[in-house]
Amino acid sequence: MTDLRNKVTKEQLDELVAQSKVEYAVFGKKLTVAVITLPTNFKVTGEASCVDASNFNKELGETYALENAVKKLWELEGYLLANDRYRAKQKKSEPCTNNCVAPCEYNYFVVGGSATQVGGINLADKFDFGLAIHALKSGKKVMRAGWNGKGMFLYYVPAASYPMQRNSLETMGGIFPDDMVPYGAYIAMKTAQDNVVPWLASQTDVLAEDWQLA
Repeated sequence: MTDLRNKVTKEQLDELVAQSKVEYAVFGKKLTVAVITLPTNFKVTGEASCVDASNFNKELGETYALENAVKKLWELEGYLLANDRYRAKQKKSEPCTNNCVAPCEYNYFVVGGSATQVGGINLADKFDFGLAIHALKSGKKVMRAGWNGKGMFLYYVPAASYPMQRNSLETMGGIFPDDMVPYGAYIAMKTAQDNVVPWLASQTDVLAEDWQLA
């Protein structure tokens, strides 16, 4: 079986709506339309209407319209989850015959010559953060199309150790054998200023779908 969750909850939908842009439009003082623009830029709409314009209430109209939009979103998220569970189950049941970098049961990476694919997706195109992580662990450099800084990209730094740098503080001196300081794996960024810093993902980065190979 798959490790994916088996249901969509109201809490998950509330969190998704909180990360989205919600707009309202009123037509003829009867019809209220709520538009949820998701982080992926996909839009979901909901409507609420009254019989007589004299009964129109802006607050109630927006409340009911948003509730109806969330009902549609629930169906979409339910289908997406069911589809993800089905695909995960299919991948686990298929033998891996390629040179996989990720665990074979998921059959993620297929690298042949200069072509690189993840789960059948061509990495020459833009992709999401999940595929960006797999690309990093495969030794690829990635970046976002939306980044403005010139020459910026991310790369994966595997766990290793470095000699303690002696200075007036010597904060790590004498702690590790041979003064070799171990560190865990991390993601580093080559910045537009031509230096390298450890990198942490923002919510925008995690939900973005404009990742690409650098």
